[in-house]
Amino acid sequence: MPSKQRRQKAAARSIDLASRNTWECPFCHRLFASYKNGPKKHLRSCPRKPQAPTTNQVQIDPIDDDDDSSVFSDTAGPSIPSSGQNQHTSYSRHTLSSRLPASAPFLTPGPGTESEPETTSVEVPDLGETEVWIRRHPASGQASGYDTRQSPRVTITTAIQPARSRRFFPLSTEADFLQAEVFSKNNCSDGHINDQLAVLHKTGAYSNLPISERLTLKDANDYHSALARSPGVSENFSPRSFTTSFKGYDFVHEVRSRPVLPALQELVSDPDFASIFVLHPEQRFIRRSESDPRPMRVWEELEHGDDWWKMQDSIPHNHFILYLVVYIDETNVSTIGGVSVWPVFVWVGNLPAATRKQRVKKGGAILVGYLPEARNGEIAMSDSELAEFRARVYHDALAIVFETLNIPARHGTPMKCGDGQIRISHPTIGVIAADYKEFKSKFPCPICLVPNAEQGNLLGTWSLRTVEGSQDLVANAIDASTNRERHEILHEQSIRGMMNVFHDIIPSFFSVYLAVAADPLHQIEQGIFGKHIWPWLRDSLSNSQATILDARCIPRYPDFKHFPNGITKLKNITGTEFGVILRVISPLVEDLLMLADRKAVLSTLRSLATIHLLSKFTTHTEATLEQLEEQIGLFNSAYSDLAALHPSIGLGYPKLHSLSHLVDIIRRKSTTDNYHTGLGEALHPQSKIDYRHTNHQDGFQDQMLRTYQERELLIRIRARIDQQNAIDDGEFEHIGDENSRLDRVELGGLCTKMLTSTYAQERIACDSGAQHFVRELRTFLYQEARGFANTVHFRERSLPSLEGTTVSLHRVLRIEYVSLLDSRSGLDVARVTDSWRRKGPRHDYVLYDDRLGLAVAQLLGVFTLKIAGENYPIAYIRPLRVLRRNVRTHYIELKDEHVRNFIFVGSIIRSCIVLSPGIRPDIHVLHDVEGPDMYLRLMSLY
Repeated sequence: MPSKQRRQKAAARSIDLASRNTWECPFCHRLFASYKNGPKKHLRSCPRKPQAPTTNQVQIDPIDDDDDSSVFSDTAGPSIPSSGQNQHTSYSRHTLSSRLPASAPFLTPGPGTESEPETTSVEVPDLGETEVWIRRHPASGQASGYDTRQSPRVTITTAIQPARSRRFFPLSTEADFLQAEVFSKNNCSDGHINDQLAVLHKTGAYSNLPISERLTLKDANDYHSALARSPGVSENFSPRSFTTSFKGYDFVHEVRSRPVLPALQELVSDPDFASIFVLHPEQRFIRRSESDPRPMRVWEELEHGDDWWKMQDSIPHNHFILYLVVYIDETNVSTIGGVSVWPVFVWVGNLPAATRKQRVKKGGAILVGYLPEARNGEIAMSDSELAEFRARVYHDALAIVFETLNIPARHGTPMKCGDGQIRISHPTIGVIAADYKEFKSKFPCPICLVPNAEQGNLLGTWSLRTVEGSQDLVANAIDASTNRERHEILHEQSIRGMMNVFHDIIPSFFSVYLAVAADPLHQIEQGIFGKHIWPWLRDSLSNSQATILDARCIPRYPDFKHFPNGITKLKNITGTEFGVILRVISPLVEDLLMLADRKAVLSTLRSLATIHLLSKFTTHTEATLEQLEEQIGLFNSAYSDLAALHPSIGLGYPKLHSLSHLVDIIRRKSTTDNYHTGLGEALHPQSKIDYRHTNHQDGFQDQMLRTYQERELLIRIRARIDQQNAIDDGEFEHIGDENSRLDRVELGGLCTKMLTSTYAQERIACDSGAQHFVRELRTFLYQEARGFANTVHFRERSLPSLEGTTVSLHRVLRIEYVSLLDSRSGLDVARVTDSWRRKGPRHDYVLYDDRLGLAVAQLLGVFTLKIAGENYPIAYIRPLRVLRRNVRTHYIELKDEHVRNFIFVGSIIRSCIVLSPGIRPDIHVLHDVEGPDMYLRLMSLY
């Protein structure tokens, strides 16, 4: 017979299941039975229901009696299995980033209509060079077809603009707002605010303005009080205590949060986002290649992933998914003392990635709460007990943070959108971004049931975790008669005997297991490479070898980390630094490895560097995903060989196994730049700054939350002001044609003018290869410049004379290019100087078109030559002959043949990175995994 405790738990489960057969009115928040049309009957007479839309437009979902997703669950999270098969994608240079306007017609069923529109499989036709074909979800009410529209250049709202005096609300005047904005942007403390305002009032800084426009803020308290007058600021975040029972003890913690649903509603209803807000998923297709017109899928935004499409299939056709990306992670906010906070951020995936990534404008991350630090006091616990205790505390806290999503996620809730229409939304957590801990359990993966010993097999497939399977095990464990039996049951899938809060938050058509995201930062940079490969590789080098490696050249390059003191002695390496080391280390360490290890190490490093690069592509196609899966296969073989030679490097750990899910996750959720943990970690520095301005006493989180809310409010006011100013100034009427810009390559850093003969003498004095500078320049002009003869056979007297001509020297080249990854414009800056920041000469390398294809050269000088009344921008170069890829490192090698040449600046395509390890004389290495565009440009070279 079950014990009293087990009977109580079973009764609690029954009550929980019964409570889910109730429905909460979104307007008056009363509860009604969900059967016998109770919700619809109430909506007809609800006293707080808005006049529009009509009852027919508010769709109430029927309750699925078989839905059992709110019982107990495991620690990892969500459910419904995907097919588990990784289909591959490839890259396209014609990918467009235009998006469907949110103002697409919204389908409203007629009275009594519950059926979804008929869905037919639309076949994608062969495509032309620049054509994009969109398969639109049937729920959108739009036909699939070619993309013929462009993204709006600006957002124009039709909302009524506030009067000028109300633009700054809750602040009184423009002077108040401008001063408050300065305080917020500069993270001013209350003491600084008091001092600044006192000086402004004492000196009469605003006395020349009319009285109604002068500064009214008196001190910091006045500043905070004024901002608190805005609706929702003073009362949004509130502390709430909760009790967690564990091992017979009750532990009380406090979570600070605000209701998530109203915060989401505020963003969804913003008219500034009406034209870019995505209501329904879509699939985009482009031409496979120049010679192959067959279509292939493209992934760029969250709505391009399969998950969103399947979610939309699971709800009524006149509802839409509010796709949420959640980030949860701890951050230390004090240098000394170990003070930390656990912020919970939410992004709305219906907005474009470019909008979501903004940190100082609207549409970015929404802070919804701080989780408490789990404290067990004086109660002794083992490591495993402490881990389960912390999990219980965090799940109890998250249940409070996201409690307003439980009902809307399943049944939908009316939301006013930016275009003024009211639609039924299902706020669904589609991605949970976090640094997932590496468990040493029997089945450590949060996505599938891979055995611990098989984690090194990246090509294997395993059963996926499901909510149903996890809940059944937990229920069986609760009914177990002994602790030993309970442990054995839970051990079958390595789960904890506790309720998983995400089974309640995430509706039954999705699951927490499917919400697990790919994360190049923790899985590759700080995981496979940073925690396993790099420490082993560094420690395997002798002191003399480490000195040689540190001395090898890693050139200075924009957005590319330079290590002036070498890499082997670095401490506290960041993920970005690990990524740079991973991509450059292979050709630098080639000759320092033992001969027996060389093949396995170099193949491992090259394949992992390529995986790292491909995993961070902001646009994927079937072709690029095919390449990614191919590289994972190569890495699987090479790393297995390396682990067999050196078992200490590790073979069975979760971050290694995570690569087996990488392609499938990108297919389901789109590219990793939409959800990787770097987006959340980029917000941590601001949290540290906010903490410094608190009193560092208990309750400092409240002060941090107030600072956050004030900053968000000022951002919204700034957007309101800028928009109204733009309308007043007529800036929305016309935007210049992009084709009317300057030349693609722009010269900068003009330092001096001199005679050509003088410049030639300077070059000859510092460069032994420049002995024939004048003759070669005259020949170049004769053959390449217009206005001079260009016969094949000529005499020296036929060449143009440089007597009396002048050159203007330049130290900077700004090179605009179009990325082969996503067709967006990029900008390179190449430098040519003999003194770069007082650290010696810097002569960057470039890719240029030599009429036979891509060529590589080092810039020795850049100048504008004026001759015969014309100005010729010319680069003096040291060309490097392109050899084949190194058979061991797979990097492209270059050879210096000690020649000099001239090219027109307009023939330069991009700047590039060339490594000079000095292993073989005159042999250099072209760094092709520097970035996506460079990788795609150089992919076809040998």
